[in-house]
Amino acid sequence: FNKAKSLAAAEKYVMQGKVPAAIQEYQKILEQEPRDLVILNTVGDLHLRINKTAEALVYFYKLGEAYVEDGFVRNGIAVFKKITRSDPNAIEAISRLADLYTVQGQLSEARNYLNQAVDFYNQRGEPGKCVELFEKLLLMDPENATAKQRLAVAYEQAGKKEDAAGMYFSAAEALADRANPVEAEKALRKARELGVANDELLVLEARIQIDSGRGAEAIATLAQIPDHDSNRAALN
Repeated sequence: FNKAKSLAAAEKYVMQGKVPAAIQEYQKILEQEPRDLVILNTVGDLHLRINKTAEALVYFYKLGEAYVEDGFVRNGIAVFKKITRSDPNAIEAISRLADLYTVQGQLSEARNYLNQAVDFYNQRGEPGKCVELFEKLLLMDPENATAKQRLAVAYEQAGKKEDAAGMYFSAAEALADRANPVEAEKALRKARELGVANDELLVLEARIQIDSGRGAEAIATLAQIPDHDSNRAALN
């Protein structure tokens, strides 16, 4: 194996516009040195030049992962972004970008790519993947009421009724805390429809009614609690 000879031949072919022949020479190098990052990038670019996007992305994925494995996360991010420019629906690259931005602590960027991934899986009708992604989103911002609502919907679509009910209730609490009684009441109604029936729900319902200026309704709601005379939240 003579790397210099293969490089010279490949460069000559590129100058002559013989891209497929140049790719063959570069591939000889990769057979011996599969982690040559410069050659991986070059071969990917050459495939793009002859409109072979799928083949190009194979090399770019290898390049991106190699950068990450070597600790050059920013370089890896740049490569995965390059992939999404060539193929906006490259879900593996989109998901990888979300993970890498999370590692970098750039949560706003991570959320952006997670939401792109959610849209992709929604269109494909894969609620299980949506649940997985929304759970990641909620881990980044545990008090995000919108994320809780979207996760509740995803749980419901995935057939996870109990999880959906609990998440709708949690969303209702978050919305009530943010003085949004209208949306809080909608979320609480969904929680009740899915089976939540306890004193906590009644107390939260009363809170929402009070925030909406419906004091009489709140009193009637609290009266449904068997031990409302000793229940601290109800007494409050």
